[in-house]
Amino acid sequence: MTTSVHITHRNDFIREGLQTILHQHGLTVTGTSKTCHHLHEAIESQAPDVVVIDAHVMQEECMGWGGIDGLKAHSVITTDDPNSYELAQVIAAGATGYVTDHNSDDLLVAIQSASAETHPIELDTLRTVCKTMTQHRLLEQDERIERLTSAELRVLTLLSAGHCNSAIATELNVTVNTVKTHLRHVFAKLSFTDRTQAALWAARHLQGDLPESVRKVHPQG
Repeated sequence: MTTSVHITHRNDFIREGLQTILHQHGLTVTGTSKTCHHLHEAIESQAPDVVVIDAHVMQEECMGWGGIDGLKAHSVITTDDPNSYELAQVIAAGATGYVTDHNSDDLLVAIQSASAETHPIELDTLRTVCKTMTQHRLLEQDERIERLTSAELRVLTLLSAGHCNSAIATELNVTVNTVKTHLRHVFAKLSFTDRTQAALWAARHLQGDLPESVRKVHPQG
């Protein structure tokens, strides 16, 4: 049974080229479109086995990568600018394939895999995704830490060690009101709602790599 495909791409030339390539390899192209709205209409009316979607259309019109879940067909994402972070997002969202616009061989393999529901993900791809997500998480962690002043980091670190406000004040030689002010600033900057949440975050993210100014006040170990 021939695999049926719908192509959604913002570029007319690429869309027509993809259609020609798929026809040449015996695939049935049920239709093409330029927008997410027309894609959804096509899925309802044509019921293709696989949809090939331009990454730009997916991000800009289809509610981002989360919109992949809403498609009633297997999806293969094409892009003119592949990158590992986008790859991680696409796989996490449930897409079967992620290929460059001009790589027809990879596209054909991705379409056939999607149709067969085999969803092959190579080990190198998984490694790339894991590495990228780890780097992104560390970058977010660094960005959150950079929002805090050295004084706020000291207070937060002592809080994670189980110190009450008065003990923190004594340790840092400041008033209890100063400690409370620092904690209010920390809660606001990092969107914490209570001391427990702040302490757990600090224990998880600060203990392994404390700034020098914090280590002097509260040495590890």
